[in-house]
Amino acid sequence: MTYLNDLVTCLWQYRKAAFAGQDALFDRCQREGHRPPVFNWRDAIHNVLLAPSLSDLQQSAVRGMLPASRRHRWFQSMRSSQALAQTVFGNLAVSGSLACLSHVTSDCGNYPFAGLDAENPAVELEYQVDHLGEDPRRCTSIDVVLRGKRHVYVECKLAEDGVGGCSRPRLADQDPDHCNGNYEHQMGRQVRCALTARGIGYWQYIPGLFGWNDIDQVPCPIRCSYQLVRTVLAACVRADGRIQTEGRSVVLLVDKRNPAFQRDGDGRRAFDAVHAALRNPEILHWCTWQDVVQAMRQKAGLIGFADEVHDKYGF
Repeated sequence: MTYLNDLVTCLWQYRKAAFAGQDALFDRCQREGHRPPVFNWRDAIHNVLLAPSLSDLQQSAVRGMLPASRRHRWFQSMRSSQALAQTVFGNLAVSGSLACLSHVTSDCGNYPFAGLDAENPAVELEYQVDHLGEDPRRCTSIDVVLRGKRHVYVECKLAEDGVGGCSRPRLADQDPDHCNGNYEHQMGRQVRCALTARGIGYWQYIPGLFGWNDIDQVPCPIRCSYQLVRTVLAACVRADGRIQTEGRSVVLLVDKRNPAFQRDGDGRRAFDAVHAALRNPEILHWCTWQDVVQAMRQKAGLIGFADEVHDKYGF
């Protein structure tokens, strides 16, 4: 709670300094507990910072990189990791500055963004994958995809308490899609996973990418790492069903101050379990927003922008 309190305090201080006299943009004027500043939905675009060096046309391009229809439910909250992703990657893309990320190192000393110095690398926010057998309304969506000499798939976290677990164990016991958290036959299903029973193909590909075979396992290995595993699948399973890891990087990007993503936190344990299970662990990387902001400071034209990101989030 200390981390959350410090983050929310920083966000409120930024809100008061950057939006003085603009209370009408927000749903409330004063802090209440650990609730961060929240923009009114119609004013949510103000949650995306803009580099002072950008032209009006470039600022419009940053704002337009994520359609309002694809915003998360709490995009208007200053705690939104999606708004943070649009802020950082949108400004870097539009200003032609993605190459600065080539200097960001993972916790193992690798350079997962190396290769983005190709001319005009393609950038997509909320990239959706539609070939894993999922409900079209709930396809796997990756926060940021960068395509250059290699493709980098980025899962962005800020104040989240983990990487995102499977929802099936949280369903009511009588729900036909309920799972007890183990990878085993249950609820009268002919397969071990409730998602497989719905035609979702995760376990069709998991044994090819991970050391998790289609046998009984207690607990299910993706119970707590579900969202990160989906990101790896989306990055490495091609539309034709073939698995490709060459030229692929998956990055979990976190706030290093968040206890959930420190050594004994739930998010870190989930990452470590996924990394250890990968048949090619070199594709998965752990990076921090702090390192990204530091990399931006190495480019003169981004120093002012890096300062504002620091003022808002404390990175």
